[in-house]
This record gives sequence, C-alpha cells and structure tokens, in this order.
Amino acid sequence: MEEAPDPDTPRIPLPPSAHTGKPGAKKQLGTVEESRNFYQLAELLAQGFEHVKWDGRMPTLVIDRLGRIVVVLAGQPEDPSYSDDLMSAYDLMETRGHAYGIGSSASEPQRRSNFSAYNCGTTMGMSNRFPVFMNPKAKRPLIQELLDAKPFQRMALYQSPMAPRVYAEYKHVNGVLSQKIVFLGARFNLGRTSGHSSTGTSSIGPSVGVLSLPWVGLTRDGVLSSFCGR
Repeated sequence: MEEAPDPDTPRIPLPPSAHTGKPGAKKQLGTVEESRNFYQLAELLAQGFEHVKWDGRMPTLVIDRLGRIVVVLAGQPEDPSYSDDLMSAYDLMETRGHAYGIGSSASEPQRRSNFSAYNCGTTMGMSNRFPVFMNPKAKRPLIQELLDAKPFQRMALYQSPMAPRVYAEYKHVNGVLSQKIVFLGARFNLGRTSGHSSTGTSSIGPSVGVLSLPWVGLTRDGVLSSFCGR
C-alpha cells in the first residue's frame, strides 16, 4: 500500500458533520436564482474566498477559518506508476461514460455542477447513525466496471490511511465485508465542466472522491490546471 499523509491527529480539529460549508438557515441561501448560480473565481475571491492553487500531486489540507479540516486534496505518492494509473482512470471514465450515454452535461439537476455524478457503496457519513447503501441502479453496470478497474482500487488504497481513527472504526464495522478496502463508498464525477482564468477557459475532466472520511478525499484524474479555480 502506498504511504499517505496523516492529517488526522489530535492537534487538528475536524468539522462535526458533513454540512460544515452550508448555511444554517434557508434564508441565508438568497433567492432561487442566487442559490443556483455558478460563481466564477473572481466573484468568489471578491466575497472573501481563498484560491488554493494545487498541482494535483502534493497532499494538501483545506482549512476553514476555525482551523478545521474540511477537504483533503489527496495528491499522489512518489511513484511514477501512480500517475499512469490516474491517466488510465481518466481514460476509463471518459470512454466508458460516453459508451453508456453520459454526455458532458448532467441529465438531471444536481447541486455540484452541470456534470453527471454517481455515488455508490456503503457510507456512514452525512451524520447517519447507521450505514447507508447507495446504489444508482440505472448506472450500476458502468459503476461496477469502474470499481473493478485497478486504478480506482489503487486510489482507494492510497487514501485509506489519511484518517486513521475513522479508518479504524470502518475496519471494525466493515471488516467482514472487505479484505483490503474499508471505505466502501465512492463518487464518480463524469463529464466535463469549465474553469475560467486570466488566460481563458479550460476544460476540466473527470474526478473521483473516496467517501466516508470526515471529508471527501479528492483525486484529479488526467491533467490538472491549478489556475481554473475549480
């Protein structure tokens, strides 16, 4: 198993739930049009957001104003073959997604952006007291193809040690379900979206998130531009 950073230490506080970034009341969302707006980087910076430039390789923590970890940018181990596997994952999501009729835009509205995203597996996140099984039945054959592929299995193995206390809990609960990977959920973001910068518009391809951590472990498949602000 590739070595991963250990950000989950007693010195670093974690958010109490999966909704740390959400307003506490509906009235804070503004109008329907405002809540559905896709903000550009310059607009977010003007509102006080910080642009975290990431090369897709260095493991990086995203910290909120209270000093809590809200996102882990998983990065990559120091192994050239891992980068090759990420490119293979990118190609698989592009080609197999198109083969199953998934275009560059989402077929149904969803909050993340205008691209298709599917959750699968077992999760104990989102403040659930019991494990929840996520099964996008219409896309199950596609999801199973991706789960069976080595690149995605390797990503999950690399990210698993990033939260050792949560890892231990999942291993205790799910040990009988898996011999290698205790985080039994994943999100596949298929299709493309666009990021805007001073140099123009860049197209951003698929990404994968390993669910069930106190945050989502993000991995960028393919080529990443740190200037897109997305």
